[in-house]
This record gives sequence, C-alpha cells and structure tokens, in this order.
Amino acid sequence: MNPTRAAIVAALDELAPPPEQDGRAIVRTLGPNGKCAAGLDGRGWAVLLMPPAASQTATIMLQNLEFSPAASLILCSENHEIERATRAQLACRVDTAAARLAFCIAAAALAEEIDHDQETDVARRIAGFVELFRGLARQVADADVVGLWGELALIAFGVSPDVVANAWHADPSDVLDFELGGSRVEVKTTRDPSRTHWFSGDQLALTQLADVTLASLIAVPSTTGASVADLLELAASRLDDGPLAAHVLAVASRTLGDALWTSDLRFDTDATLSSLRLLPMREIPKVDVRDDRVLEVSWRAALANVAERSAVDIDASALLSALPGRA
Repeated sequence: MNPTRAAIVAALDELAPPPEQDGRAIVRTLGPNGKCAAGLDGRGWAVLLMPPAASQTATIMLQNLEFSPAASLILCSENHEIERATRAQLACRVDTAAARLAFCIAAAALAEEIDHDQETDVARRIAGFVELFRGLARQVADADVVGLWGELALIAFGVSPDVVANAWHADPSDVLDFELGGSRVEVKTTRDPSRTHWFSGDQLALTQLADVTLASLIAVPSTTGASVADLLELAASRLDDGPLAAHVLAVASRTLGDALWTSDLRFDTDATLSSLRLLPMREIPKVDVRDDRVLEVSWRAALANVAERSAVDIDASALLSALPGRA
C-alpha cells in the first residue's frame, strides 16, 4: 500500500475523536516535509489538514463533505498537547466502507502532491473530491459493472500495474479504454461463454486509422469471487504512486457512482483472467455501412475463432506486455 495512504488508514483506525467542540481535531503529520496532517474531528469525520489555501478558494458545505480554505483550529496530539493553528481543512463523513476508501486514496494523493509542491492547485483538487462524493449516488446497469470489472482486473492483476493504470482513460465515455504510446486497447468483458461482444461504429471507424487491440474477457460468475470494489482496493494497494491510485479511483467512480461500492456482482478472478485474449480489432467481424445517411450503428460479433495477436506484437508493446499473464 502507498505509505501516505497507509498512514491515513492508520490514523483513522487508531485515533479517538476529540471532544465534540468547534474547531477541534486530532491528527497525525503526513509525508517527509510534514505539510499535511490527517485524523478525526469531534464528529468522527475524517479530516485532511493543509496549508491555508488562496483567499479566492471557495468554502464548500455538502452533506458528506466540507472544505474551509482557512479554518481556525484547535489541534490535539496523541499525547494531549494542544496547538492553535489556521489550516485549510477538508472533512469527510466516512461512515461507510465506500466513503472511507475513497477518502483515504484521494486524500493520500493530495497530501503527497502538496508535500512536494506547496503551489498545488488545491481548489481544483477539492473540486475532484466534490465530484467523487457526489458520484457515489449515481445508478448504472449491470453491464456497466461487468465492463468496469474487466478494466480494473487488467490493472489489479497486471504484470506492471503502474503502466496499465497510467494508460487508462480519464473519461469513461472515451472510445477506447487504454492508450500508451502507439498501443491502444479496448476492453470487452462478457458473461457469454461463446465470447460475443458489442461494438460501436466509432470503434469501427477508429480501427481504420490506428492499430487497436481488443482485450476480450469472459467473466465467470462466483459467489466467492471479487467485486468491483475488491478490485479497486487491490489495484490501489499495488500502485505505489498516490496520484495514480487517485486517478484509478476517480475514473471508477465516474463510471459507476454508488454501484462501485454496492454492486453484488462477483466473478472468479483466476477463471476470468485465464480467458483473456488479445485480438487485433481489424480482424473483428464488422457490418458494412456505406450509406452516409446512417449516423450511428452497433453490432454483436462472435469472436471465438479470431486469432490472437502474435507474441512478437505483444512483447513489442509496453502496454500489452504489462497486462496480466504476460510476464
């Protein structure tokens, strides 16, 4: 686990909330330069303290998240020492496993960034927190859960998870899922054992312009398997870089919202990953659309007989060779 995230987890686990009085918090210092601290306020909310933010940074008051750019605080230490200080304070209600994990990953990334560069754009980072916590309320279909499960599995079990995570798209609506250098990968995960997937006209058009690899997975249901939340936690634990773990969390949250934490869909990781096939998209069966009045098209194709990419092609790509089972 990333050391800053581990320190935040330990602080939330081990510290007792101070008396519930305005402006009191008990915290531990984070990072080698000690610019940030994390702990609990009197309500039991998780807090991240930072150097005071620029005066134009807005105060935020939401149901589960609060931010003050310059709060007057009474800081309590574990040995009962008390200090008065002015700090930027981010406070989050973490009464669910979902909110706790989200806070620990995102706060660790922000704390690391500030510890190395006090000119960090705190306002923009706090906006990311707002988006993250608001996203916990969205609803999605099971197909979206299955799709994200496949993408997270490639990161969580990758030979080089940092490489795969760096290549992951920032916007879930992007046409392709991963891109690194000249390598582009679209992930399709299906519960159909005959390996059939849906494709869009945009994906077809892109294959005429660039070499794209399809990572095809057959998700094998299992009551004891991994959920998307399990895969997210595993992926975050394998990423040493805090901001990179925060990127993975942000993309996953944008994709599924609350279902990231509440979905009960579980799949056997070993069986599903053993089904991974890397196929050249140009070889995928396509529909022939020559009428320029047709603006959008999608189709379902059976891929059981499509030949995989060669080992030479895979070894020549930093992205493809970083995927699971490619060591």
